[in-house]
Amino acid sequence: MNIRAFACVVALGLIAVPVATATPVTFSASDGAGRAATATFDLVSCVALTCNLQIVLSNTGAAFSSGTPPTFVLTALFFNLTDNPLLGRLSALMSGGSTIANPGAPGCLPPAMGCDNPPANALDVGGEWGYLNSLAAGAPLGANSGLSSAGFGPLPVSFGPSSRFNTNNREGEAAPDGVNYGLVPASYVNGQGNAAVSGNPLVRHQVTFLLSGISSSFDLGTITRVSFQYGTALSEPNIVPEPSSYLAITMAMAIPAFLLYRRQRLNQQA
Repeated sequence: MNIRAFACVVALGLIAVPVATATPVTFSASDGAGRAATATFDLVSCVALTCNLQIVLSNTGAAFSSGTPPTFVLTALFFNLTDNPLLGRLSALMSGGSTIANPGAPGCLPPAMGCDNPPANALDVGGEWGYLNSLAAGAPLGANSGLSSAGFGPLPVSFGPSSRFNTNNREGEAAPDGVNYGLVPASYVNGQGNAAVSGNPLVRHQVTFLLSGISSSFDLGTITRVSFQYGTALSEPNIVPEPSSYLAITMAMAIPAFLLYRRQRLNQQA
């Protein structure tokens, strides 16, 4: 049995393998309209039996134009974790050289202070992004967990004030709301997009999230139902990873499993 065939057998669940995926897992998605995104999951800062779950979310889409609407702003990531664990909210920080776009656009609230009012840590967007679990049937693909800069709704997919990572409100309402602090591509130039885009502070490119309390034995290869949500309503564009993303994860699981399987066969034949 070759490695590709073995990977397919593992993916179908025909062979049980005691191998967990400990290396980072990346999901990528795109559509034909210029939307593209990635999400990388990793276990970090492990102590004893628990780790932090690190999620790096990036908008890798095409450049905006003067009329690009909010449905090209990446506002949420949905995903499914085995056993639906409730994790602690540690931080949501801009990363990878990311910056605030449209920091001083006219008409933003509070008007006397401009659009963006950074907290002590200028990279902190924890007051503008939320995390929820137990979403179940209300979320795209029936995912049980999500990160969002938009409020959405109704329940259970409603990211209110209590869903935020912290209370460092940078602008506007003290809760995830609208496209504020959603992700635009690294190529975004201040003022691009229609008025609903250019009139709001956004994150140029990437945010890294830290969630606490996940088991150190958690298998990243079991993360499923991943999707990237754009705009401010769940009825707006949602894109899912290409099959190649899941194949890559399956291959990462299958290679060590195949080596173990082959070693066991050789031992049996000796």
